[in-house]
Amino acid sequence: MKRLLLLPSLIFFLNSSLNAQVPQIERDALVAFYNATFGANWTNNTNWNTSNPVSTWFGITVENNHVTQINLSNNNIWPNLPPEIGNLQELVTLNIPDEVSFFSSTSTIPDEIGNLSKLEYLDLRSWGLSGEIPKELGNLSNLLWLDLRFNSFSGSIPQELTNLASLNVLVLSGNQFSGPIPNFTTLLLLNYFWIDNNNFQFGDLEPNFSTYTGTSGLDFVYSPQNNIGERYDEAVAVGSSRTFNTNVSGSQNTYDWYRINADGSDGGYIGSGMSINVTVNTVDDFKWFYYYDATSSLIPGLTLRSEFFKLGNLPSNHPDYDALLAVYNALSGINWDTTKPIYSWSPNNDLTFDPVSDRVTELRITGNNPITGVIPPEIGDLTELTSLDFFLEDLSGDIPIELWNLAKLKTLFLGAQESNLLRLPNGIPPQIANLQDLEWLNLTQIPLTQPLQPELFNLPNLQRLRIVGCGLTGTIPKELASISDVLAADNEFEGTIPQEFIDATGNQTLSITGNYFDFNDLEPMVLNHSYQNFFYNPQRTKDVEQDLEFLPGNDITFTIDDTRHNKFKNSKGAGDVYQWFKDNVAINGANASSYTITNAQASDSGVYYCQITNTLVPDLVINRANITLLVDASLSIDENDKVRFAVYPNPSLNFINVRLNNIDKEAVVTMFDINGRKIQEHPLKTENTILDISSLNSGIYLLQLKTTEGILTKRIIKQ
Repeated sequence: MKRLLLLPSLIFFLNSSLNAQVPQIERDALVAFYNATFGANWTNNTNWNTSNPVSTWFGITVENNHVTQINLSNNNIWPNLPPEIGNLQELVTLNIPDEVSFFSSTSTIPDEIGNLSKLEYLDLRSWGLSGEIPKELGNLSNLLWLDLRFNSFSGSIPQELTNLASLNVLVLSGNQFSGPIPNFTTLLLLNYFWIDNNNFQFGDLEPNFSTYTGTSGLDFVYSPQNNIGERYDEAVAVGSSRTFNTNVSGSQNTYDWYRINADGSDGGYIGSGMSINVTVNTVDDFKWFYYYDATSSLIPGLTLRSEFFKLGNLPSNHPDYDALLAVYNALSGINWDTTKPIYSWSPNNDLTFDPVSDRVTELRITGNNPITGVIPPEIGDLTELTSLDFFLEDLSGDIPIELWNLAKLKTLFLGAQESNLLRLPNGIPPQIANLQDLEWLNLTQIPLTQPLQPELFNLPNLQRLRIVGCGLTGTIPKELASISDVLAADNEFEGTIPQEFIDATGNQTLSITGNYFDFNDLEPMVLNHSYQNFFYNPQRTKDVEQDLEFLPGNDITFTIDDTRHNKFKNSKGAGDVYQWFKDNVAINGANASSYTITNAQASDSGVYYCQITNTLVPDLVINRANITLLVDASLSIDENDKVRFAVYPNPSLNFINVRLNNIDKEAVVTMFDINGRKIQEHPLKTENTILDISSLNSGIYLLQLKTTEGILTKRIIKQ
């Protein structure tokens, strides 16, 4: 077989007319391509989407003030050709193969590619495109080279491609093409025609096969092809019989049937013909996988193999049936077919079975559409599980105590539920001590209202722990230093880092970003380099996000809870540098721990925050949570103008401020819980009143303002 070589003249990276500008429509087309393919993530995106001349953009060739070549092979480019690509009407080369990343997407080639009448070289191999290729490719009368191999294209090859009279190379290998093959024997310049590893059958190849194979100078590759049909699985009782049939097009086909067991160590030829009859005489017969090989005297060198035909035991006979069925019934969205043999319930390989005991050893329920529901207690009956993965779903309710009896678990992923409603109401239970083989535990974003249990730290094989965003408070437990890989970001840890972390040797990763640590807390860890990977930037203050509304003319002061910073220096904020920002732009001169807006106007509306830095740990930033400010005169224009009021901060931990637009000697503010029970009541004698809510339980409350002009109600959140 000839080797398919790249044409040097087509892939040579030419960059003439270096400083030439191209038409705006061509620049816009390139920017659309950059955005559609996530250009910020490319391996090399030098000068792309900048004011620099297009001729300096990586991979772009400009000749005579037009874009003529795009050469971006193996550049980590997401597969998505936007329709604007059709506006590059002087384009000669479009070369975007990616044999490194192996992306997969639902994007296809846009019809507008047919506008590229000067295109000579089109290489999109291994790029992860799908769908049908457009018939508009047949408009590219100058096309010499078309390489679409190793994508996921489907459907038939467009008849319009036979119009490409200049075509030298047509490579369509490694897709899902099927159906009749157009007659390309009229393309006299065609040297390479590759259609192997698709879904073609003998009947598709027969019409022009002898011409292709008999044409001198044509490298025609058609073998192998993908397996025929889809796998057949059926649950039957012992004593049942089934007939399996062939389904291959072609006029002179021969079929041979075989069977093998799971590891291929037994079986062999069992007969020939268009069908076979199979009987399950004993349970042992459930081990067989049946298939056929089809050959044709008209298409030598090609054998088409079918997918497997498999008869399995009734699922109710499996020892894990009841537990798995309980999981299926309790969780909505699982794509299982429970009528099939149990090993083929899941098309996504959610279940793994031990080849000897036949028990379930791995249960992974992950997917693009989150699974909902409550984990059933029967999960504890899957006693041979070594891996349980419910990561990135939308489960809710309490994690059943029975789960902690799965003594053979090595990996347990329960975290990152979409709605954060999966709970451990009493923290990690002491029964976790049963999981002596556990190596990896992920509880990301599951609220842990209790301290971490000592039984967790005593697990001898635990090497990876994920407790991100679990609401853990206080000093970070020293026992975590015994675990090599810990992600504990976005909690409320604070204070001195225990010496055990500083002295740790050989540990891999510690991530504590987004906690309440300050510069003094982190300096020893940063200097000691005790972890291969130590992530600590940024940290945050204890302030919460606020939404504030004010009328123009008010003086507004923003503050930071920074009393704990550099506490060992006996001087609040010693060495701290503050910088306030509005809408991500530094405010000139706003370099104190508070910032006041005098005589606020509508132009002061925006999102404010502050960053604290210190030379103790130069690359650490401590962020104050966002304050969203609205200054708007229209706030006073409605039927309740005289009773409009503002409540801030909201949410709040200890105190809230109630601000009235106008003093009303009859004004009373009353707080109710979510059930309507009165909690507090206060007369309002000034424009600003501070209410103490520190003793309230966390939750949602209603604040009602009653004056001589009417009643208004606002919702507040107690943290």
